[in-house]
Amino acid sequence: MHELFVGLGVLAAAVVFVREARRRGALNEQSLVAVTGALVGGAIGMRLAGFAEHLEGFWLYGSRSILGGLTGAYVGVLVAKRIIGYKESTGDLFAPAVALGMAIGRIGCHLTEAPGRPTDLPWGVHAPATTPECPGCLTGQAMHPSFVYEIVFHLVAFIVLVRLRDKETSSPATSPPTRCSASSWSSPGRTRRSGWI
Repeated sequence: MHELFVGLGVLAAAVVFVREARRRGALNEQSLVAVTGALVGGAIGMRLAGFAEHLEGFWLYGSRSILGGLTGAYVGVLVAKRIIGYKESTGDLFAPAVALGMAIGRIGCHLTEAPGRPTDLPWGVHAPATTPECPGCLTGQAMHPSFVYEIVFHLVAFIVLVRLRDKETSSPATSPPTRCSASSWSSPGRTRRSGWI
């Protein structure tokens, strides 16, 4: 189930990227090479982050980390663009795609992984006792639906980025509001990992 939604998230991100690139007149071989760099770099980044967190289960379980994947994707784009000598900005093309892709991918996390910390709030969720690494699940505690928070956060980010895009009249190389948002939408929404919820 988790892999299905990750795949759907990647597919949705690719569709958004292609549509945005076409809208901006930037759908060409160079931008597709940048996408390839993002996919390869993201996969490597997730593996390396998983390796750092879970040395024992690296090859057996294939641990993944969303922040490692984002970092790897960013580096992958930079390397790919450097290799082909592509100097145009691509951040505006990736920002909305990443936001929507992460929202969809997190549905798989919500359905298969441990929720957040225990809560008395009425929207707390109960996960099955068989949920891995979830002591609260064994006792039937209600817990924060942390992944749902992230899903909402990324959907709001996607909507804001699209609205910003629609208000732009400048070229991709001179439109910082959207481009700067690409990295800013990931870490603040990850309150679960920082231990708040």
